[in-house]
Amino acid sequence: MSAENLYWVWLSCRLGAANCDFVRLTLRYDNPYDIYRADLNELSQIDGISEHTINALMDKRLDEVAGIIGYCAGAGVGILPFSHPDYPGRLRMLKDPPVLLYVRGWLPQMDKLVCIAVVGTRRMSEYGRESAYRIAYELGAAGAVVVSRMALGIDGVAACGALTGRGRTVAVLGSGIDVIYPREHAKLMQLISENGAVVTEYPPGTPPAGEHFPVRNRIISGMCQGTLVVEADAKSGAMITARIAHEQGRQVFAIPGNLGEENTEGTNQLIRDGAIVVIETEDILREYEYLYGRSIDTARLAAARKKYRYGNEVFLKMGVSARLAPGRPAPKSNKPSAPAEAFRKKKNKTADNQKEDNKPKVSEPNAKKLTAEDYIESAKGTATQDEKQKARADDAFAAVLASLDEKYRRLLEAMPADRAVPLDTLAKLGFSIGEVISAMTVLEVKGLVSSLPAGCLSGGRQGQQKPTQPKGNPNVESGNHRISDQSTNHKKLSRLKLQGGCLQRPCARFAQEQHGR
Repeated sequence: MSAENLYWVWLSCRLGAANCDFVRLTLRYDNPYDIYRADLNELSQIDGISEHTINALMDKRLDEVAGIIGYCAGAGVGILPFSHPDYPGRLRMLKDPPVLLYVRGWLPQMDKLVCIAVVGTRRMSEYGRESAYRIAYELGAAGAVVVSRMALGIDGVAACGALTGRGRTVAVLGSGIDVIYPREHAKLMQLISENGAVVTEYPPGTPPAGEHFPVRNRIISGMCQGTLVVEADAKSGAMITARIAHEQGRQVFAIPGNLGEENTEGTNQLIRDGAIVVIETEDILREYEYLYGRSIDTARLAAARKKYRYGNEVFLKMGVSARLAPGRPAPKSNKPSAPAEAFRKKKNKTADNQKEDNKPKVSEPNAKKLTAEDYIESAKGTATQDEKQKARADDAFAAVLASLDEKYRRLLEAMPADRAVPLDTLAKLGFSIGEVISAMTVLEVKGLVSSLPAGCLSGGRQGQQKPTQPKGNPNVESGNHRISDQSTNHKKLSRLKLQGGCLQRPCARFAQEQHGR
């Protein structure tokens, strides 16, 4: 153990868990020894630091700290301080990151891998148990890290699934690293430390007090990109983890459950509030395939599915307490619940429709063959219809212009629809920059222009002569102007959202809708 760890452990003991003053201290001091040396007057000058924290830091005793370091050295427990390169980078971004982590086992390189927290109720059904196990099994097989609370119920089953899939898993405790909680998961805790890591911010000897668990949950969601809630009632600890994940800017996933069941009120509520629905493991992996594609092993996942094992024999081998809630017997069939089956059928139906669309169209034998004259007449009809739509759109645009003051009308007429226009260009009409900005604000409120980045404006009437298109990409950016190939197909007229200018005028159809109000 390094001498620096002595002061990291001291700082962790003095600040306690989830102390927001820790971030303020890291901004002021480069290392924990400087904090240890700071006196009352120096600490009092730090903006925002609480009196409680200052008083705690005045305790300079190190005997307790030396005992903790001695225990860790003898028990093979690692100490991972905030400054260590292996400390999870996502935790550093929290408003209240742990000062350090006590680690039993080997902590994977969390920042380079897909990490998913899997949480849920202790009172699980067979549907929830199998879902948690299967998703965690396949996540582990695909190379993702499954993070859990190692609690009874869904969490323990998820850890078991990840281990059976030969994946890496991490358990975050709400107690000291030497405290096995729950006792039923002593063997599971050992297996996790051998194939991943068991971590906690609480010093050795800390009991599993009730107030520790909600605090612990911020680490579970914080070190992951996403949190999957398998089965939970509306007031469960899993819902607390999901809420914290949302506050941290992490993705929240949920498995749909039967309507009207207390056990699935939480997950269905999450889905209603915007959580990503999970029917299969790919629903999670797809969210990260672009950023973490190299760490996702689809071939290994496919092979693992062929070796899938599930049941009491697996749970006994892994030392997992997988009891179902009273009154929740296992179903006679392995069919998923009604909501899950509905989602699955909808997904399959969509895929089938896409397949049908991709099939080559074969004409019916009795169908009438079109002649050249038929095609010409059809083209004339389409052209006539487009001309009528264009004429109506032009009339509507003229009506909008007529309803505006002269200044707004001059500015709007000077804005072509097919490219972005710098503010300076409009100022050349005889207006100051301030007048242009003020006018554009009014026009934007009216829905006649829309803001775009890069300090430009764009507008004008649809159907004007198309600018010369540069070779290459049909939609390119040229300086502050984005040149877009504008079609005269007025069925596609809507609010344009170009990305190369600052303000642009909507299309004629929108102007027509505005005039009709």
